[in-house]
Amino acid sequence: MTEKTDISQTSHPAIPEILYVPAPEQDNIMRGITFGLMAYFLFGIMQACAKLLMEHHHPAEIAFYRNIVAIVPLIIYIAAFKKWNVLKTRKPVALLLRAVVGTIGLIITFAAFQYLPMAETTVILFAGIILTPAVAFFALGEHMGWRRWSAIIIGMLGVILMVRPSGDLPLIGVLIAFVAACSHAFTNTMLRYLRSEDSLGVTFYFILSGIVIGGLFMPFVGKMPGPDEFLLLLGVGISAMLAQYFLTSAFRIAPTGLVAMLNYTGLVWATIFDVFIWDYMPGLSVFLGGFIILAANLYIIHRERVVELRAKNLK
Repeated sequence: MTEKTDISQTSHPAIPEILYVPAPEQDNIMRGITFGLMAYFLFGIMQACAKLLMEHHHPAEIAFYRNIVAIVPLIIYIAAFKKWNVLKTRKPVALLLRAVVGTIGLIITFAAFQYLPMAETTVILFAGIILTPAVAFFALGEHMGWRRWSAIIIGMLGVILMVRPSGDLPLIGVLIAFVAACSHAFTNTMLRYLRSEDSLGVTFYFILSGIVIGGLFMPFVGKMPGPDEFLLLLGVGISAMLAQYFLTSAFRIAPTGLVAMLNYTGLVWATIFDVFIWDYMPGLSVFLGGFIILAANLYIIHRERVVELRAKNLK
């Protein structure tokens, strides 16, 4: 049996068991689903807090504070339990690329929420889920048949359907959200490629990259947050740290398409936040577009399963 790097090798009763996520090469579907659901709920909280802050703060500034808040408990945890080994990596270039692109994607995502309601932004970001298999095809050499390519096209039509009927969504916001979706597809694929790395280490370097890149903007856009804004920044940082860790873990122990599909639960949280915080009810086209994307992604996952079973039968 191949030796594995595992952050659960030295458990401690003071830390919840869920934080001790193994770093296996084999899939663990149910745990991956659980981690994915938790991650996307926490991302919803992060996005709602960020949108509230966007009235007086720049997206890059929020990204910087988000990572400052997130890295403090992470460093304390690593130091307290002597987990310095998680910072070692066998794929430094891929880890750096994932961290930089992920950070840029985070800033762009915050900017999209600045221009659009949460529900509409969330559905456009769903394009990242549909595009993930396509990116994996080019980046990782994963097989893609014409059926899955067709499902990707249909899913993108769902995004267009959501955007076009309303006619009142600002074009700049739609374009920014789509660029953010493309960055998500790339980082989703990179997380799958980095599944042999420790989740804690991948999360740490992503947060560190956010501090460095966001810090470059601070002399130009930085502002001192007020008391209420400070609480929102804490909400952004803490929810983001936990969400990133759970998402990294989910992609390492479950198939990329399956975990990415769980992102659709984000539309539920986005709608709830839109209604109760901003008193905004999304139109029918938002849910119809989301349904088409979900159906397309379910078919992609089905085809991936069929191909996998055929490959096993040929052995």
